[in-house]
Amino acid sequence: SWDLPAPKCLPAPTSRDNHLGNTPEGDHMKYCFEVPEPVDMCGAERSAQEGGCECVLRLRYNISTYEVARGLNASHNGYLGANSPVENNVRLDMGVGQALALAMNTAQYGRTFQDRSHKFRVEERPVNISSDATIHNVNVRGKRGN
Repeated sequence: SWDLPAPKCLPAPTSRDNHLGNTPEGDHMKYCFEVPEPVDMCGAERSAQEGGCECVLRLRYNISTYEVARGLNASHNGYLGANSPVENNVRLDMGVGQALALAMNTAQYGRTFQDRSHKFRVEERPVNISSDATIHNVNVRGKRGN
């Protein structure tokens, strides 16, 4: 739709557990992409009128833990009887006359799905920067200045 090519869907590199997205080699995980020209994103007329275009980048990924076996899923419910490692929608007796309900889906146990959306503006190249010069976007990771 929107006369755009299909989005890229790529496997992410493996990350070490609890290392904020570092690779096993200790490098930052990254994906480098080339920001399109505003005229290619929203057309020459709109780009000229607005001096650029707004863009939305949506990243979706899941985080899996090694504390839960990869093959563990809903088919294991009750597999070991009362000692089953997984159970859907567990209700725990807290000794206060009302059970605590844990909304667990064993088909997704051990995984967290993340959806990150970012809205930003892509503007025309400043006239004082040559068309063959590379413009770098430099960021920091983690909390800064908070």
